[in-house]
Amino acid sequence: MIGRKGLEKYSILFLLFLISLVGCGVWDTTAEEEGPRLPPRIGLVVPISEETKAGAVVLEGLQKGIAGLGGKIEVITAKPGEYSTSLREMADRGNDLVWILGEDMEQALAEIIPLYPEKKFVLVNGALSAPNVVSLTFREEEPAFLAGIIAGAASNAGRVGLIVTQGTENLQIAFEAGIYELEPTVQIFAETLAGMEPGQVAAVAEKQLSRGADVIIAAPGVNIEELLVLLREREQEGLLISLDTYLLSEKEDVILAGLGWDTALVVEDTLVMLLEEFQSGVLSFGLKDGLLVLKEGSKLSLEVQYLLRSYRRQLEEGLISVPIREEELLDFQKRTAAGDGEQRKAMDW
Repeated sequence: MIGRKGLEKYSILFLLFLISLVGCGVWDTTAEEEGPRLPPRIGLVVPISEETKAGAVVLEGLQKGIAGLGGKIEVITAKPGEYSTSLREMADRGNDLVWILGEDMEQALAEIIPLYPEKKFVLVNGALSAPNVVSLTFREEEPAFLAGIIAGAASNAGRVGLIVTQGTENLQIAFEAGIYELEPTVQIFAETLAGMEPGQVAAVAEKQLSRGADVIIAAPGVNIEELLVLLREREQEGLLISLDTYLLSEKEDVILAGLGWDTALVVEDTLVMLLEEFQSGVLSFGLKDGLLVLKEGSKLSLEVQYLLRSYRRQLEEGLISVPIREEELLDFQKRTAAGDGEQRKAMDW
C-alpha cells in the first residue's frame, strides 16, 4: 500500500511529466486547426460618372480575381454628395474588402475610415495613407509623355491641342515634355475644362482646330465621343490621342493612338494578394511593370511607331526621368532646345 506521502510524491512526478509533454509539443492545447475558408465578399463603390468607364474595368478585374472562389461582389453607384453615405452603407454590409474608385472619393473615405478601424479598404486611382487602406496608383506621367512624343512626331502644322480635366492639370507638364523632346518650337494650345457639361469638349476642340492644331491630346476623363463626332463632321486631318483606351474603337480612322493602364489586371492580381494577406500602403505601377495598353490607329506612321517604341523602352529601363513640376519642365526645355537632352543621348538609333 502507498502511503499519503507516496501519493503526493507520485502526483508531483505526474504533474511534471504533463508539463514536459506540453513543452515538447507532444500535447499542445493552444493549437487550433483552421476552419474551411469562406468565399470572399467584395464591395465596390463607383462614382456614377465612371460606372460604364473605369468602374466597368475595375469590376472586371474583381470578377476575375474571385473566379473559382465562389465569392460575391456588391456594387454601389454613388452620386456626388452621396460618397460618404454610400461608403458607410457598403462598409456595414460585412464585406471582406471594400473597393473605391477615384480621387474624387478620397475625402469621403478619409472621413469614414476612423469609424471602421477593422474594415479593409482598397482605393484605386488615389493615394490615402491609413492602417486599413491600400492605395493603387499609376505613374500617369509616363503614358502622358509618350502621348506627347506621338503628337510632336505626327504634327505637320507644328500646333498641338491639349484638353485636360480638372484634377489632371499636372499631366500637362508630362504632355509638353514629350512634345518638346521632339519639337521644341511646337505651339501648344492647352485648356482645362471647367466642367463636364455636354458640348464643352467639342467647343474647346473647335477653337484649337481653328487655330491650326492638327493633333489633339485628350487627358483621362475627356469625352472622347464628342471629339470623334467633331472630327468626322469637320472632315479634316485632325487626329486624336487619348489616355482612356477603353473608350476607343479600333476602327476609328481619326485616332492616332490610345494609351492607358491594364487596370483590370492590376485589380485582379491585387485582390488575390490581399485575400491572402492584407498589408496597408501605397502600390505604384508604371511602364516597367509591363501594364501599358497601347492601341495604335491606322494613321500612326512607321516612323512614329519606331519613335514610340524607342521611348517606351527607355522609360521602362529608367533612362528617362519625366518632368512633373514646372521648374523641371523649364530645365527640360532648355536641354532639348540645345540638343543636349538626356533622352537624345540615350536614344539607340
